[in-house]
Amino acid sequence: MTHGQALNITCESYNGTMNFGFTACHTSVPSMQKLAVYSAQAMNELELAFGLVKVEPKAAPKAAAKVPRKAARPRKAVA
Repeated sequence: MTHGQALNITCESYNGTMNFGFTACHTSVPSMQKLAVYSAQAMNELELAFGLVKVEPKAAPKAAAKVPRKAARPRKAVA
């Protein structure tokens, strides 16, 4: 990132797919996760609007198997 730049969104296409990369300053953009999720939702809406994907009827949700979560490892301090 460049000094003073709070957000960088990079988009590249390869072999029929588009990929997005998000890099942000955690102080300036504290909700980076939301930005990435909303961007994916917007891309899905665009694909539907342009008829690039088929709309399939949603099946009844299946009961999700409970998977035990791993304990978070402590992070090492960076100098």
